[in-house]
Amino acid sequence: MPIHLLSAVNPTVYVINQLQKMFAIIYWSNLGNGRAKHLASWDNLCLPNYEGGLGFRSLHDVSKAFFSKHWWNYRAKNTLWSTFMRNKYCKKINEVVVPWRQGSRVWKKMLQMRDEVEHQMWWQLKSGNSYFWFDNWTGLGAHYHASVENGAWNEGHLTELLPEELADHILDSITPPSDYLMMDKPWWKLEIKGQFTVKGDNGGASYGFCIRDSIGDLIYAQANIVEEATNNIAEAHAILEAVRYIVQMQYPPCLIETGSLLMKKVLDDVWESPWSIANQVDEIKGLLAKGVFQIVHVLREGNKLADHLENLTLDQQHIIQVHSFWELKLEGRKILNNDKLQIPYIRVRTAKPSTLEEDWLYVLAKSMR
Repeated sequence: MPIHLLSAVNPTVYVINQLQKMFAIIYWSNLGNGRAKHLASWDNLCLPNYEGGLGFRSLHDVSKAFFSKHWWNYRAKNTLWSTFMRNKYCKKINEVVVPWRQGSRVWKKMLQMRDEVEHQMWWQLKSGNSYFWFDNWTGLGAHYHASVENGAWNEGHLTELLPEELADHILDSITPPSDYLMMDKPWWKLEIKGQFTVKGDNGGASYGFCIRDSIGDLIYAQANIVEEATNNIAEAHAILEAVRYIVQMQYPPCLIETGSLLMKKVLDDVWESPWSIANQVDEIKGLLAKGVFQIVHVLREGNKLADHLENLTLDQQHIIQVHSFWELKLEGRKILNNDKLQIPYIRVRTAKPSTLEEDWLYVLAKSMR
């Protein structure tokens, strides 16, 4: 039997045992009828000479050797075959940890030999394209296997391998990998829901409003998260919640200052209401009819305290309710005091000449004055 067939197929244990049984019959039979007595088992005959055997090659060991060589060729050589196998079986999970529940018999046999081969592989760094966690580039083994034990971080290995600050962050803030059938999930850090979007304003948002008396003292303030909201929806929520509270508490006539020109025009029946806030607008108008209100548009600087509370509720991910000046954080108290003192907010824009020619024109125009 051509021995190289064992590198192309993965015969079962039963088939290999039957083949070795035939080899033993042929070896011990002088007459060829297979009735001679076997003085030693075939497994013992396959032992090396210095261990009392005859040095025959076990088909089990030969099969393991061939598939170990397959794994070596798959990992160490960038061939058409290795590229095909990687795209078929390891497209989403690294080959060092990919489970071998599915796939051909050849692939499963390769994965069965993976652990034995990987521990003996060492990657010499050249361009640095080895995987930090999965490839044995230090000669001490893959960091992944040493860093995670029984679903928990190996604190000793991490503190020995990584800088103290980074190791402490991993141990305190990052959950070790546990589900090998799921891809690591990416999160967009600039979006509250973690999803990257190009729709502008869409995604997580918040609203905030402040109720103050005639001298500027704080009576009540509230901020909260608005799921899947645009800026217009958040502004509508702010006015709606504020008017609800005012009507409930039966406050005297109020002046509503909003930073949204759209909301002012819509509530004044100058513009049509966008469909996304039509329900909120109808409810706001119904509440406004129950009291005396005047709606004015102010610049963004006129709502600094509400913006401050909106940012806080986004960071803390829960509703914020403030009933007095001293319940505000330091930054909020500063903003409120500046408003009461009528200290103006000044926008500063610095413009520089973009070219040397514009620079000379600027100097020339200045000298001609």
